[in-house]
Amino acid sequence: MYGTQTQSQLRPLHPLQTPELLAPAGSFECAAAAFHYGADAVYLGLKRFSARAEAANFSLEELADLLGYARSLALRRKVFVTLNTVVLGAELPELLRLCVHLAELEPDAIIVQDLGLARLLRRHLPSLCLHASTQMAVHNLEGVRMLRELGFRRVNLARELTLEEIRRIAAEGGLECEVFCHGALCYSYSGLCHFSSHLCGRSGNRGRCAYPCRDRYAAAGLLPDGRAVAGLPFSMKDLSRADDLDALRAAGVAALKIEGRMKSPLYVAAVTHYYRRLLDGALRDPAERAAAEADLRTIFSRASTPLHLHVRRNPDAVDPEVTGHRGTPIGTVETAGRVAASGLRLTFTTARELERHDGLQIDLPGADRPFGFALDEWRVLRGGRPDPVRIPAGTGLELLLPREAPAIPVGAAVYCASSQRVKRSFEFPVPKPGAHRVRFPVDVTVRLTSERLELTAALLPVKLSDASATATATAAGPFTPARDAAGTATAVRTACERLGDTPFRLNGFTLDNPGALFAPASVLNQARRELMGKLEPAWNQALDARATAILLQSSALCLPPTDHRPQTTDLSSPVPTPQTTGHRPQTSPSWSLMTDRLETVAAFTAADWDACAELVVSLDSAMTFPALRDGLCELRNRLGAERLRLALPIITRGWEADELTAKIRELTGLGFHRWQAANLSAWEFLERTEDAKTQRNTLLRAFAPSVQSLAVDWTIPVFNPVAAAYLLDLGAELVTLSPEDSRENLHDLLRTAGADRLTVVVWQDTPLFISESCPAAALTRGCTGPGSAAGGACRANGTEWAASKGGRYYLCSRGCRSILVDRRPFCLAAYLPELEAAGARRFRMDFLYRPYTPDEAVTLWRQIRAGRPPAAGTHDGNYRRGFA
Repeated sequence: MYGTQTQSQLRPLHPLQTPELLAPAGSFECAAAAFHYGADAVYLGLKRFSARAEAANFSLEELADLLGYARSLALRRKVFVTLNTVVLGAELPELLRLCVHLAELEPDAIIVQDLGLARLLRRHLPSLCLHASTQMAVHNLEGVRMLRELGFRRVNLARELTLEEIRRIAAEGGLECEVFCHGALCYSYSGLCHFSSHLCGRSGNRGRCAYPCRDRYAAAGLLPDGRAVAGLPFSMKDLSRADDLDALRAAGVAALKIEGRMKSPLYVAAVTHYYRRLLDGALRDPAERAAAEADLRTIFSRASTPLHLHVRRNPDAVDPEVTGHRGTPIGTVETAGRVAASGLRLTFTTARELERHDGLQIDLPGADRPFGFALDEWRVLRGGRPDPVRIPAGTGLELLLPREAPAIPVGAAVYCASSQRVKRSFEFPVPKPGAHRVRFPVDVTVRLTSERLELTAALLPVKLSDASATATATAAGPFTPARDAAGTATAVRTACERLGDTPFRLNGFTLDNPGALFAPASVLNQARRELMGKLEPAWNQALDARATAILLQSSALCLPPTDHRPQTTDLSSPVPTPQTTGHRPQTSPSWSLMTDRLETVAAFTAADWDACAELVVSLDSAMTFPALRDGLCELRNRLGAERLRLALPIITRGWEADELTAKIRELTGLGFHRWQAANLSAWEFLERTEDAKTQRNTLLRAFAPSVQSLAVDWTIPVFNPVAAAYLLDLGAELVTLSPEDSRENLHDLLRTAGADRLTVVVWQDTPLFISESCPAAALTRGCTGPGSAAGGACRANGTEWAASKGGRYYLCSRGCRSILVDRRPFCLAAYLPELEAAGARRFRMDFLYRPYTPDEAVTLWRQIRAGRPPAAGTHDGNYRRGFA
């Protein structure tokens, strides 16, 4: 197997460098399977802070076992640890303790989403290599360049990117680029999905998605005759880029990632083996490859897609009819009919060899999932001999299904969804717990006198602490002279080497026994057990003390509102250079408004504008740019440039970058210098507008006069004070808090991160999905919107979608990019008094995506500010209930 091959045997056939094959490990068994069948690395989660919280995940002890095992193999493997969730402020102490322990174990990389965690690791635990999770929604060259400045080594790019975008980023981004090659797809850009969170408090950004994308929805107005259509418009096919490995290799991709930390060891083994063989050129025979793919589909399969690798818009990325595992097709139903009081009898001819207890599934019209059953009894009709276990391919079969079986139409597809043979073919060794565990070297000194045995252990040094961990154990004598002094010395050392299930191994050994005395083995063993029982807590205390010190240093970064923020000229530097920002604290509540249509605020009076400290206008607008530009100039004449802020888009793909840069340059030339960032690429876009480029690694504030003020929107998630402090250190003046947040955490942020710098959104149509896939095209099997052969207006834009489980949603389509929002706006107006009591001084209302009329907008502007929310039809997200 792969685990025993030499490097020369694994030399790729392709002349370019073979990408690293990265497999999922939801459990130790999955990791062992991945290594055995050819993974160069695995990624795994711990019991907390993993974006797959419902996987088995790893304890630190299990991680130590796996790291030791990975390093013991003939071809050394890598282990990446995912800490890829947003982190709440109250979780920082536990997370820091975990990270300090991780630094001792030295995994090959840490995969992160949260900027606060990234800052802590970069600043205080620089030995840990940082990889950017796909949850960071990094989707363009500019975002990758910013990650490089923040100290990341690798980025897992958004799945939506085209091959050309990947090629350019890999060539010019300055980071290793990792892309997914196989597995489940999210409908939304990863990290920007809030559907599950706002629906039921189960956050995808916290690893607990409830998968509302797999539910059934109906929409009216999509067909020319106005009839409603229904299906699974957000249920993505699975990703498969098996046909594109050479193209990805040529594009400079550093790693190919298989999704599936919720999947079984069998699945991990089979998928890893399949891609390993493809990468090594071992599946060139079409028949052999087809057989391998069929076997793989018996374990788990949905319909597959390469997503947008070859086209910007792929109308075939969604499976609107069936969700869940199907299997590999093996025939169609030839006859089907009820047998009185017995059940359903059907016949079909199998194209695949089957065995007793294989699982079969049959498509049912209008059902979201196939009907499944075990192959336990059959009658051979033709093409094979009766056999109690095996059925050859080509055999005509008659099956008797249970009485509760649904009606099955003739012609329905039959699938093999579980194969006993395939299960037997993927065996792999799993090492015993502790067999390869990473252990820490300990020096032991034994002193023996006639009255006393003393053992002292020293863990020198603890890598991340100035203090060593030591422990002492004693046993009372008397101890008499030894008959064999040399044998006694050997026995004492042997006793000290038996460290068993502890995290330690004997390194240095000193015996101080001037009287050549003898100590019984039972006494030595008992003293050693006592010694290790004291050393392990002392070691943990030393690591925890380091974590506490980091937390205290980090708390110093989260200053009270009246203090100036520290600034740093090197974005990845561990040492801040204090500067003042000239910021003045906010003493009384102020209100801002964000919109993507200037006509929305057409009914505002002078008094309404007096109450608006700032108008934020999105460049991702429903208006044409000339109309937006002219409208902004009119508003500037009325309000003043200091009360206008321009928001960069949440998503800017490679083909949109030049247009955005041109807009920024034109607006800058017109005197607009206040900006809002929606993702990390904003720093690069705003820098690019300077004619005279300043040296890299310089704070955004240095780019005056083009940028006089920068705010950060909630789409760069901030759930802890360290993340807020990081963004402020990167030049932001204001940070907008997430509408996904809970009351407890939001109040904690207001208290610890400087409330005068934080904006709380109190009215918003929160994007639940932001996607490059059109749900209307998925259901109607076509498109009559912009860019289609038929042309015309987009019928999907402005449609309402009803979920089969309740709930109504509004779809906004911007340039074929789909944004789904709840028909009930997010509203915290009822909580304004307690938010103010918690310290909130900046509030914002958003009129985005839905076409608010001017009268509706001005009425809401007045009502919400007065703390009078609409009587019905809103929701408060996770504010009251919290979120997982």
